[in-house]
Amino acid sequence: MFSEPKVVCPHGHTTCTLEEGASQGMRCHQCGATLRVIDSQWIFDSIVKNPGTAVSRAGAIDEEKVAELQLPAHNQVDEEAVGQFITSMPLPISLEIYGVGDRRVMLVRGTEDSLKFMAGKVQSLWPSAVLRILDQDPLQSNGGHKSISRFNFSFTLGAAAYLPIRTWMSFRHGDPVHTLLATTLGLMPDEKVWLQFLIARKGKPPWLEAIQRRLKLEAQRGYTVNANGITATTTPTFSQVPMPQSLSMAKGGVFLMVILIALVAILFAIQEKWLPFIFLSLLVIAGGGVLLRFVSRDDDPWHGADLSLVRQKVVHQDMFYQVTVRASVWAATLDKARALAERLDSAMAQYSLAGGNRFQIAVDPFEGIGTWPVHFIDRQEGWMWLGPDEVAGLWHPPMVNDQVSPGLVPVRGVEMRSPDPEDVKGFYQIGKYFTADGGEKPVRISSKAMQHNLFCVGKPGVGKSTLMLHLSLAGMRDEENPAVIVIDPHGDLVNQLIGAIDPEDAERVRILDVGDQEYTLTFNPLDVHRVGWGVIEVTNSVVDIGKALWSDYWGPRMQIPLKRGVQLLVAANEQRPDDDCLGLSQLSAILSAHPDVRKNFIRTELEGSQHRMKLAHYFLDDYETLSRHFREQVIQPVLSKAYRFEEDPMLALFSCPQSKLDIAEVIRERKLLVINTGMSKYGSEISDFVGSLMINVLLRELVRQGERFADSRVPVVVVIDEFQTFTGVPWAELIQQMRKYGGRMILGTQSLASLRKQDINIPEIILSGVYSLFAFNINGDDADYISRLELSRERGGPGADTLISLEPYKAYVRLEREDGRLSRPFYFESEPPPEKDEMMAERVRAMRAEYSLPHEVARQRAMEMLTYFDQYGATVLSRGVTSSGSRLSASASSTQAAGVLLGGSKERSDFEEAVGEVDLPWSVEADARSTAPNGDAAAEASEVLMGREIKDGWEEEFLADVDYIYPDEGHQQDDE
Repeated sequence: MFSEPKVVCPHGHTTCTLEEGASQGMRCHQCGATLRVIDSQWIFDSIVKNPGTAVSRAGAIDEEKVAELQLPAHNQVDEEAVGQFITSMPLPISLEIYGVGDRRVMLVRGTEDSLKFMAGKVQSLWPSAVLRILDQDPLQSNGGHKSISRFNFSFTLGAAAYLPIRTWMSFRHGDPVHTLLATTLGLMPDEKVWLQFLIARKGKPPWLEAIQRRLKLEAQRGYTVNANGITATTTPTFSQVPMPQSLSMAKGGVFLMVILIALVAILFAIQEKWLPFIFLSLLVIAGGGVLLRFVSRDDDPWHGADLSLVRQKVVHQDMFYQVTVRASVWAATLDKARALAERLDSAMAQYSLAGGNRFQIAVDPFEGIGTWPVHFIDRQEGWMWLGPDEVAGLWHPPMVNDQVSPGLVPVRGVEMRSPDPEDVKGFYQIGKYFTADGGEKPVRISSKAMQHNLFCVGKPGVGKSTLMLHLSLAGMRDEENPAVIVIDPHGDLVNQLIGAIDPEDAERVRILDVGDQEYTLTFNPLDVHRVGWGVIEVTNSVVDIGKALWSDYWGPRMQIPLKRGVQLLVAANEQRPDDDCLGLSQLSAILSAHPDVRKNFIRTELEGSQHRMKLAHYFLDDYETLSRHFREQVIQPVLSKAYRFEEDPMLALFSCPQSKLDIAEVIRERKLLVINTGMSKYGSEISDFVGSLMINVLLRELVRQGERFADSRVPVVVVIDEFQTFTGVPWAELIQQMRKYGGRMILGTQSLASLRKQDINIPEIILSGVYSLFAFNINGDDADYISRLELSRERGGPGADTLISLEPYKAYVRLEREDGRLSRPFYFESEPPPEKDEMMAERVRAMRAEYSLPHEVARQRAMEMLTYFDQYGATVLSRGVTSSGSRLSASASSTQAAGVLLGGSKERSDFEEAVGEVDLPWSVEADARSTAPNGDAAAEASEVLMGREIKDGWEEEFLADVDYIYPDEGHQQDDE
């Protein structure tokens, strides 16, 4: 279906459909002119036959809008580029300067289409500048001051129209627009100043052809020597003396006729014919007077004119604009209004040119018409014709550099660059970009970008978490249907996410919230019943995690007891039901227990385990042969870490006998796991520990995917907000390994400097694995680094000044396209967070009961396991070397255990008496005395009472049992 043709008045009074035009007889109801169909021929006639006029008039019909120019913080575009900017402006257009109170702005007035085109031109020359269309015209409001009056006037040319005003070859050492802006300084809150340069159309001035003919005539005449060139010591200079404007061929004929009459009169006088002589003499006198009037220069506008200036305007400028210059001031008194008007008059005097033209104040011929008098372009009064160089000096984005203060007008230091539309095609909208004409278009992320690592950096509160929320949702809606794991230290991202998911995804969600007092999603790292895991695999995984968590305190002496202690508990769990596993809260107990406890535990709990002999060999041979003091030194680093799992909130989370979270299942079934590490409730230390532990567990699970073929590995999107707060993570290994095993990471951080505290090379390692990058407002060092090395300032990316000046939710972005290519960096605004569905969030939270344990149940079961070893008749020797109460309790328990080993009340009494004198050999104080020079008798007594005799007795009995059960493996070495 074709659109209906339109018709237009040739004078720009109206435009309408062909049917509407036919209903009024194809006549303009205002001027009666015949309406013309707007077609290709009309466009051709408008541009070629009458350039500027028809287009301008048609545009004048539309309602004008106002846009505010936000200037760049650094502007060094000079006069030549400004001239090009002026010549390509859409017309009609109004360039304005407006000041009210202590605020001053540069405005552009025109049709909406013209302003959009103008915005593109502005951004092409000044990438940091923005032309923003306003919802309301600032001039329409009087600020509520009823006592304020408006006074209107205009500026006209003070000399002949063909003489130029002053123009500038360069604005670097003096910009006239600064002077105009300065007229708005020092205004009271209710005072205003407005200066308008309305450019109506391009065209030919009515005087142009006559002036060009005159210049051609003058060019055919000779040159005269100036007075200063008549001396021998002065170089002669030459200039043209213009012929009087009044001379013409007819006037030349009158001159010749007067000469002829004078000659005839002389002949009559010779013949003494006095009457004809008198008559002819009177004619000569009259003709001479007329001729004198013809050649007089008193009223000759060309008299004294510098023809080079005339050529500057008429010849050197190849086009002209019909312009009117208007001004208004708002003031409470006439005196203040006059003072403001004098400011403008003085500022306009800077355009005066000696021998050329000048501006002079005059009555506004368009007063009462409004701010858009383009309908009156055929009226001669109030209009002038100026060339592009002259217009460029009147209004342009002023120079702002190191020598020029930007304080006259508000500036912005953010460059705005738009992407190629192909760069932002994808399946999920994460934000929008801004076109050169001031429009907005969506930015969608591609599936290809979601298959590689993404990196977000920015200060707090600039929109990182909001963007990561959208990236998490994008991961859930990706066609690959990956598993999504979100780790958030603060909880805001998690809370928003569970209220923004699609209803069909509700059952995919698993919530692990450290601060949740209703339900706990327990995870026991020692649970060996997970699919594909064995004792050795679980043990090595826990040791690797511990090494990552405690890398600053790690050493070979710490690794051995940690590994054997964990292996002992895991081997026991292999024999136990999957809902009754021992946890890391039992690690300190088993390492510091009485030897009889470990003996009974190994004999009872590891019955039927293939690891029984190996562990017995370590704990009953190697471990017990260590001196008490040395053993205490070895296990204390392990104990100090193990004690963490006996405290809230880790006790219920990681030491509950029943583990409800299976990371492998989350990955295998492509679920959404959200983890709130509880920084807001438990502080940064607990958050760091929990987050680091879970990230390391996740890493081990991902590495296990390497056992599968590449095409069978489940894709996993891991989103970690504020990842710099998790210090116990081997980030270099994580970044390098994730991609190999189906993982891709979305990382958010506040600063690269916080990463360098862990490892100076971490930023480079992380960014080496990143394809898509989002840089929000960042600090100076990071801005310089990212601008130079990541976003390619030299190839059109943003400068450091831009990155430190970005507004909230604005960023510079480099995206991976669907074809694998990287986009050029572009200016971006992230999508606002989706509205949270409280009913959906409540539904997701209610489902915790299906996959979690009630918090009190989980905590109670974990607490019960703390006293698990009491059933073996002897408790642990020490629960910590810093508590005197703990040591006293341990001594009492150990005394009972020794009594059981000795047997009989008499022996127990003797033993207790000896202990009272010498202390137990495994107590810290006794061990210190035994290692002192010249050890005392008490130390020797302790060695006699609890020496090798007792130890060897029960050890030999136990090893005999082991040899009986495993006769072929009695002396095999531990392959671990």
